[in-house]
Amino acid sequence: MDCARPLLQVPFSGQPTPSQPSVIEKSLLAERRVNRHRSPALALSRQVHCESSALARTLQSAYALQEGLFPGGSVAEAAPAVPLPVYSRPTGEDFILRGYTKCSVQAQKLKDWYSSPEFQAKATDTKAFRSQMAEALGRVNVTEDGTAAPLADWWNVYDELAVAAQAPSGGPVNGSQLQQAERLAAWLEAKKFSPQIAGTSCGGALLSAIGEQLDLSKDPKLRLVHYSAHYATMLCLMSALGVPASSNESSWIFSELLGLSSLLAFELEELPTGEMVIGLHYWPGSDSFSSSWRTVELPCVSGKCTEKQFQSLVSVGGQPSRTAWCEACQSFQLPLCAAPAPRGRLAHQRWDLPAFAFVFLGIGLAALGAAGCYAFRRSWRSCFFSEEESRSMMADRGTGNAIGACSPAPSL
Repeated sequence: MDCARPLLQVPFSGQPTPSQPSVIEKSLLAERRVNRHRSPALALSRQVHCESSALARTLQSAYALQEGLFPGGSVAEAAPAVPLPVYSRPTGEDFILRGYTKCSVQAQKLKDWYSSPEFQAKATDTKAFRSQMAEALGRVNVTEDGTAAPLADWWNVYDELAVAAQAPSGGPVNGSQLQQAERLAAWLEAKKFSPQIAGTSCGGALLSAIGEQLDLSKDPKLRLVHYSAHYATMLCLMSALGVPASSNESSWIFSELLGLSSLLAFELEELPTGEMVIGLHYWPGSDSFSSSWRTVELPCVSGKCTEKQFQSLVSVGGQPSRTAWCEACQSFQLPLCAAPAPRGRLAHQRWDLPAFAFVFLGIGLAALGAAGCYAFRRSWRSCFFSEEESRSMMADRGTGNAIGACSPAPSL
């Protein structure tokens, strides 16, 4: 999930792909080349921020994107290269990117929906097809709905069909049946994380974080924010925003799954009038038949929102703190909600153990070096005149979903 403020004040073209650097990527790299001659220790960590859920596949996706954008690392001409840090939280504490797995209110609404006339009608209409797919997969454990492929579990059934289709023989079903299975899975997941069921509970915390990052007055140096997460994270975010397509069953969200490596990109654009507007765009991923960006209309008159309008959406749909999220979800049984709330920004950065160990070692060496410096120079000022940056982890490769935010660049 990738979100970006436009650099060099160039409007979104709708055409860049991961294999062709966008204006944003080119500008960041160009500025880095210019500034490396001014300061050999220039770090991008204040301009680029990356967060990931704590799953291996999303962490690998985050590292892969950062390595692709900045192959030289975060410090110009460093040897060896210093990678940009990727921050994450323990799974049990991640209410921002994986809140949908922990929200009691959402879980109860979903349980109620499974008993609703709408869901029961869909189960009846699709029973024959689901039974046929279960037979093709060799499933024999018939559930209470009379099939071995219950509608509530259809995502896993579709996933099994999609994996089987990668076999040299082509899998147990034909292309038309696989497309029908995908449409049913897309409908189910879109409903599960829709404004009617999920509301703002599973995406509100992330919306508040992005709203803060898109506010130029909060951190003018921040230019690119990348979240490596999951399709459910993306659906939850759109529901919290009140994206019209999230509640319109004739929209693409209800017939097309958000695929592997798909992207949601927020763009902050300066109009000729000087007014800043925020737009949302979607790229379907490397496995999609389409390689085109798609504009996702926001609930504002033009489909894009002014900064003031966007912040109004954030104030309605966001949860600006862990306490606010816990109250909205009524998840007080979680250790996450029982623990004292942290101070400061909502999106506190947490390192996993390897990163923590790396930084702890760095701090220890720095302290030893500082003591030696003071003993030699007898002056703390002469020892600590340069800015220090902490780093974490080494890059790897992977595939996942992404989200993000960015800001205008200084003139080059």
